[in-house]
Amino acid sequence: MPASEMAILQGMVQSSEDLSSRETMYLNYHEGNYYRQIITPEEQTERLNIMKGLIADIEKECRIEAVVIPDELPDAVEQIINSPTGEAFICAVLARKHNLLLLCEDMVMRHFARSLLDVKGLWIQAVLVSAMENETLARNEYSDLLVELAHRGHFHIPMSLKDMFSVFERDESPDLTQLKILCRAFGSMTADRDSHIEVAVDFINRIWKDGGYQGEHLTKPTDIVLSALLLNENNNREHWDALIYDKLNSAPLDYFAKWCKEHPNLLFPSDG
Repeated sequence: MPASEMAILQGMVQSSEDLSSRETMYLNYHEGNYYRQIITPEEQTERLNIMKGLIADIEKECRIEAVVIPDELPDAVEQIINSPTGEAFICAVLARKHNLLLLCEDMVMRHFARSLLDVKGLWIQAVLVSAMENETLARNEYSDLLVELAHRGHFHIPMSLKDMFSVFERDESPDLTQLKILCRAFGSMTADRDSHIEVAVDFINRIWKDGGYQGEHLTKPTDIVLSALLLNENNNREHWDALIYDKLNSAPLDYFAKWCKEHPNLLFPSDG
């Protein structure tokens, strides 16, 4: 890890330490509304401890290295490094120096690293899938990380029926918060429509099968999945309605019909 990146993290810790003894207020914007958030000294201390723990893990697992920019680099690389966000590309320079893979979430950055420095790159989800397939990660650990990725705004999330059940069956929150977060990946602009509908409908059919789930433990996860798929403004809703209609079994199909009637912006396929 570049020493410059570690310095940024340490600077964040220092800023948090400066605020840890007093209450602070933040103004956030979400879905058309502004929200005031008050952070107490106790919450500041908790956040500070989390950040310190993360830095300790990095220092334990990673090698922190000062970066010396080589004199001979392609002109395009020098332009990137000298740009306002150029520090992010220093990792690619280190990867080239040590003949390592570049772990980077930025697809454009990975492309530049490959084309300009001949550095191969990969992203975190590919690493997680490989770790699970090689049994380095257990299924529950893997699905928990998928929830974390969804929480942080990742939408290219490969998800299986087993992943959904892993999250659902261990979610003890009244509103199934973890399942809600995971389902944010459904129906996004970059979603694989057929794959996501297949997994989502299989999940709904499975929980409605054989009466294994009852009451809110049946309807609440169904509502969460349907809302994620059909109440997302980026979808062609009518087309997705029809695909879900074709794949649902009879019991959840009846519930789906009632659910659609409660959402007037949706057209239940049999009514069209």
